[in-house]
Amino acid sequence: MATTKLDIRFTFKVERSPYGGEHDTFKAHLQYMAEPTEWNKSGVRNPVWRDDTDELSALADLSITAQRGRDGFNGGDWYAFSFEYNDVHSVDLLRAKVMARTLGTVERKMAKLEERFGYPRDLADFCARCADVMGATVRYPFGQYHAALQMDGTHYRWTDVDGLRSAVSKEVTV
Repeated sequence: MATTKLDIRFTFKVERSPYGGEHDTFKAHLQYMAEPTEWNKSGVRNPVWRDDTDELSALADLSITAQRGRDGFNGGDWYAFSFEYNDVHSVDLLRAKVMARTLGTVERKMAKLEERFGYPRDLADFCARCADVMGATVRYPFGQYHAALQMDGTHYRWTDVDGLRSAVSKEVTV
């Protein structure tokens, strides 16, 4: 985990599964915020794998995923919540060790939260726990990209857990 305090956030997307439209998929990528620049006005940055000494390396490709069935499958609720490395394209032994160490830390912290508060009641609750485990401290750690420019001059709308819960409860039309 990071040693210096980073502004950890998650950008999320809900979309219809490309596999026949039977499921909706949820993916939230771990991000960090940096100073906005001319080419990146939002300040949203993806952690990139460099080596085992870079504090951001362990965060590269970490994502929350879930799915929900359509047509009443599983009551239309989100299930199969997972906090994992996702869409990783190459892993050598060094990176595998960093990933295993990070996942071990995440699993221990998540288990402590489950022991204290019980099983997450829904996807938004699970996401809140992931954000807490990763050290997110801002009130609005979940961002959804919008094609239209938002009032803050970026394409992201940031929200709290209740806003995330509302966003993931909506029907996906695409």
